[in-house]
Amino acid sequence: MKVLAYNLRDGAQHTYGELVNFIQTQQPDILCLQEANDWQLGSPTRLETFAAATQYDHWQFGDSNTQFKLVTFSKIPLIDASSVRHGFWHSAVKITIMHHDTPLTIWNVHLDPRTEESRLQEVQRLLAIVHKT
Repeated sequence: MKVLAYNLRDGAQHTYGELVNFIQTQQPDILCLQEANDWQLGSPTRLETFAAATQYDHWQFGDSNTQFKLVTFSKIPLIDASSVRHGFWHSAVKITIMHHDTPLTIWNVHLDPRTEESRLQEVQRLLAIVHKT
């Protein structure tokens, strides 16, 4: 299984075509994007056009406490998906898929850029959430 994470830097406004080409070439099974700014807007949305261009049938969008949104795409059907904003500067997206008959959970997190201390608090928050499940 190939998993790729990438920070788009403000929604890939100037590099969107290159992003699509890269993902079409690499073909990750799971793609975690940070800073998918405004990808949920319009009709069709950028989420929809990107998913169609890159052949992703499943995704979870993560609204955020800031303008910097998250989205996780999957070629494998999702058996569970959610996003968490409380306790994060931006947000975190969780998806669960079946991998070799075993549930596999993947977290996409965009940590606070301001201080190391705040990032550590977010990691501790994430670990507390993970240990509850």
